[in-house]
Amino acid sequence: MAHVTLTTDVKSFALTSFEISDAAGNEVRIVQTTRPTDNSSTVIGTSLNYLKLKFYSSASSNESIFVWGWSFWPDQMAWVPQLLCSFTMVPNGSTSTVPGVGTVYEMVNATKLTGDVKIYAGVGATSNGGFVLVDTLGCQFVEVVAGGNPSQPVISVLSSGL
Repeated sequence: MAHVTLTTDVKSFALTSFEISDAAGNEVRIVQTTRPTDNSSTVIGTSLNYLKLKFYSSASSNESIFVWGWSFWPDQMAWVPQLLCSFTMVPNGSTSTVPGVGTVYEMVNATKLTGDVKIYAGVGATSNGGFVLVDTLGCQFVEVVAGGNPSQPVISVLSSGL
């Protein structure tokens, strides 16, 4: 007799970091013939459903975050960007020490600017624990970009596919 077994895979976090560029318009993306990559962003391989993102910043300032989905266009051998969402990250007023990252400000809340993003605020919307859930719409890669800021903080992203 055949058996059907249902399992729930454990989803681990992956950590990446990048420094915000101070160049105006650094968050804009266009169709390109090379796989997406940038020094002032991070590109994450994604699941076909949702991506959980947790943010940390080396500065206590609110940062604009843009999440781009990338899909391959085989007829033209090109990568097509789609803005999945953008939001303003609100960090905690005090620092925390995070393994692999160091002393940083954790995102406690966010304000949606565009697209479809589910915001999960920390306790009371002012304490650590906040994260966002982004629908990847079947994109092959997701790129996280932060808006230009002269202070050039380092943004660290914990990501987990769902």
